[in-house]
Amino acid sequence: KGELQVTIEKNEVLRKEMVELKQQLASERLIRSRREEYDALAKVLNRSTASRRETENKLNEVSLRLSQLREKRKQAIEDVDVREKQFCLLLQSIYDLKATLSKEDKVSSTMKTTTNTKTSKDGTRMRKNDGSGDLMEVDS
Repeated sequence: KGELQVTIEKNEVLRKEMVELKQQLASERLIRSRREEYDALAKVLNRSTASRRETENKLNEVSLRLSQLREKRKQAIEDVDVREKQFCLLLQSIYDLKATLSKEDKVSSTMKTTTNTKTSKDGTRMRKNDGSGDLMEVDS
């Protein structure tokens, strides 16, 4: 019985060892599977995303373009300010010119009225304004 007992005990030990090895194998397979999945995802990401250097270069390009656009915007605002001032000056000049022309029209119409109605003392000649601003003498 001693040998049989020893063989049974060895079989029990081997069975426990087999169970432990099966559990370890399952654990190692899970680890291997996850590692392969991780490697596959890393390859996909590396192909689909740019490297750090490329990303930094692109960021620098965009930053440069942004600063250029800001400078261009600043220049455009300054140009608009200048144009607004020029426009205000133009409007003031037009207003002044209208006022001057209005005064000249009043003076001119006053002169027309007085020159068209005046006659000489002897009543033979009359001055007439022909509309051009020059006075003509005509026989009556």
